[in-house]
Amino acid sequence: MKKHGFLLFIVMLFTLIGCKKDNNNNSNTPAEPKLTIQKISVSTFENSPWEQVFGGIALLEFDLKDSKDSTSSRIKDSIDLKNIAAYNRDLGKGKYDIIFSTKNQPLLADTFIHLSAKIKSYSVDEQQALSLNPVTTDGLVTISKDFIKDNTIPVFKPDTGTKSYKMGLTKGFYYLYVKGGAKGNLTFALKATGQTVSKALNIQPLNQYNLAITINKTSVEVVFAPFKYNQIAVNSSTLITLNLIPQYYLNTTTYFVVTDENGNVLKEAKYINGTTSFQLSSAEPYEKDRINFFQIEVSDDVHSLPWIVGYLQIKKGSVFSNPPLSMAKPQNQPLRLHLKNTSGFDKLDVSTDVLGITLNSLKDTVNIQNLAYTDDSKIYAQMLKNNKVLYNFFDIDKGVHDFNVDLSKLTKTSLVKNMTAPGGNFQVWVSARADLKYDNSYYFGSVYNQNNHIDYYYPAESFPEYTTTMFYSIGDFNYFYKTTGTTIPDKPVSFTATFNNPGSSLGNFKPSFSGLFDLYTAHFEYLGNETTRLSADFYSPATANYTNVKLPDFSKYLGVKSIDLTKIALKRFELAKMPNFKDVFNYASFNVLGASVSRYY
Repeated sequence: MKKHGFLLFIVMLFTLIGCKKDNNNNSNTPAEPKLTIQKISVSTFENSPWEQVFGGIALLEFDLKDSKDSTSSRIKDSIDLKNIAAYNRDLGKGKYDIIFSTKNQPLLADTFIHLSAKIKSYSVDEQQALSLNPVTTDGLVTISKDFIKDNTIPVFKPDTGTKSYKMGLTKGFYYLYVKGGAKGNLTFALKATGQTVSKALNIQPLNQYNLAITINKTSVEVVFAPFKYNQIAVNSSTLITLNLIPQYYLNTTTYFVVTDENGNVLKEAKYINGTTSFQLSSAEPYEKDRINFFQIEVSDDVHSLPWIVGYLQIKKGSVFSNPPLSMAKPQNQPLRLHLKNTSGFDKLDVSTDVLGITLNSLKDTVNIQNLAYTDDSKIYAQMLKNNKVLYNFFDIDKGVHDFNVDLSKLTKTSLVKNMTAPGGNFQVWVSARADLKYDNSYYFGSVYNQNNHIDYYYPAESFPEYTTTMFYSIGDFNYFYKTTGTTIPDKPVSFTATFNNPGSSLGNFKPSFSGLFDLYTAHFEYLGNETTRLSADFYSPATANYTNVKLPDFSKYLGVKSIDLTKIALKRFELAKMPNFKDVFNYASFNVLGASVSRYY
């Protein structure tokens, strides 16, 4: 089964209790906000109609924070998840850290799913709603009761420890939630033959392992099979599921719109601040397997262009998720560099694991006064002078904010990679990560040649990962190649996809292309002074072959009477091929690995 994250929505409704009169009936004292849990809804595994089983006791903790972000008081409750609707709690106004978890977390397996969630610094005022998104590391094992001998129960025995776990039974299936990473054997008695059989399992988080039995003349085989409660096909009305990060939608009014290939609106919704997940579903059955999906953002800042992002002819039922927030970075601090023992240079590349810069003369040294570094960073410097390239790494003490880079100590000879490209205006830049836990990297400089050859110099020390970016052009077409690996390549990969005359505006946009690629993207802008100023980006997978593009009327979302699509000009068109590309999203974060060809208009 494919992996799919669990989504648990716990909607907490804060209401203000009516005022109570004091004993002397002379004043009214407002009651504290009352917290109730309205409902719990759990999504299924991807490509599986399994309905999650939740229950038992959950723990809910409210930590009231003071002005120094310390916990001034703590409230702990136990909740019977089967009676969740009866829960209520009075809370004083303030900021709380809220922690939710199922009580049976230490168990390796259970008939209830393990869940946990935490919200930091949540403000409790009067009436408001709170959504928690608990996570799980469980996998799920299921097997139809029809395979199991009457009056027997399948048992899972982990490879470690002595405890065994009996499976639960619901809707004709034995089931068990098992923590990801666990290994063991499921043992059961067959209904057909009475014999006892077992199946070795290696549980991975968020996977469902549905077992089935095949019996031939000489053997019994336990296999994995797609899970179905029954054989009746259910045609879902869900067009798309959205998992959102609210931070992306601050200070904007956002609409989500789903259309068919002809631009007919199937569903639309205005984003409600704080919402983390919801579905857009059609009122009537929609039989086609592809849809167009648009995200329309209108900023509160009048100087920012309204932005339309369209995903054209993606698969119905897809899950849209915001690009993840940036990989965790260690804390950094400011750094000012000063050059020492220099009489000039032809080029100087300087970098920490946070920022890097290229200097072409001494007058550029002002640009190294605003760098930053982490506690584990060194300072990398590489100098080209008199056709000789030397470099070194300098240790830097924690807490230092000014550092002298002594160019006389650049004594190491750089390695050189001879690179070639199919076209001219060849440009290459390379960065390297010293610690794969973080996104921090050293920048080794950018090299440009109007022809197709570059000698790229870099340090002899090895790094666990290099990121190499190459750019070149042939005529009006620009080629881009970005890759990561343990070595630096000497040329871009071959990429022969082409396009021709994709139109000049949104009014006549009908792209034409050939060759092998995964995705096309087009960027449009209208920068006039009229109210229809906007920016638009569209993405479509090659498998959809969507060339007769038809769009809905965006005017009502932008608050204008009409939009002249012929005035919204095509500025850039691109074909891209990416490793391990799948016809799913989100693929709008386009500074990704792979190769592409583009043209500016």
